[in-house]
Amino acid sequence: MVDLLPQSNLTFHKVERTMKRQGETAVESSDISRQSLARLMRSYLADEISAFRFDESLQAFSATKDPVVREVACLLWYFYDDLTDHHVRLGKPEWDLNQRLLLVLESDCRVETDVKRIWSFRQLLALAALLLFAWAAYVTGWGDHIPLVAFPFGLVALALLSIPPESKSNDDPFQPIVWPFASFADLARAYDSSNFRKTRYPKEVERRFEDFRKQADRFWSLRSQNGTLYFSLMFCSPFWLVYLALPETRRSTLFRMD
Repeated sequence: MVDLLPQSNLTFHKVERTMKRQGETAVESSDISRQSLARLMRSYLADEISAFRFDESLQAFSATKDPVVREVACLLWYFYDDLTDHHVRLGKPEWDLNQRLLLVLESDCRVETDVKRIWSFRQLLALAALLLFAWAAYVTGWGDHIPLVAFPFGLVALALLSIPPESKSNDDPFQPIVWPFASFADLARAYDSSNFRKTRYPKEVERRFEDFRKQADRFWSLRSQNGTLYFSLMFCSPFWLVYLALPETRRSTLFRMD
């Protein structure tokens, strides 16, 4: 799967919001077809609805028996913020990806999903560091000094975080511009089998995305400058080591044309 999406599953706040909003959607449960999801997407991309309304309406599609609809609805959750209401703000690659998701809904595709647990040398190092921290905490005893014991292990966590993840095999040079389709041939067949026409990237969306990216860069720059990130890494290193010791979950979704 192309790296336009995060590798982890949906974030906790999205799951929590979904649970709170069950039964409170803007889409009737009887209207959860591919066509209705495509209409909802077009409304959001055309600035007719904002992120909150889009999020509410997406909940109904999780109950469908159509795996294509479920997968597309799941992927869409990565393209908006459900904690702050806003209109569509996507970069050009993400906009093009949403256009291909619309093509998926308007063609006779089938979906293939694959979930893998990836173990690497980084997880073994993190586990060894975690066991060493547990031993140090046992020897020194539990008390207010534990954050100081954890501090040097933060350096280990920082070093492990700097190790790039295992590269993915990508035999198809067209994958970055055809995903979520399995191949360029599948993408071409989808176009041939439908009346889909791609919508050009709007200048207003581009401007909105650039403003949002500048704000995000400024936010993370300030967090880095005041040491908040490094402070949490150093003194909360056991939690980071637990995270790093877990296997990487790699989930791939591909759509094919029969």
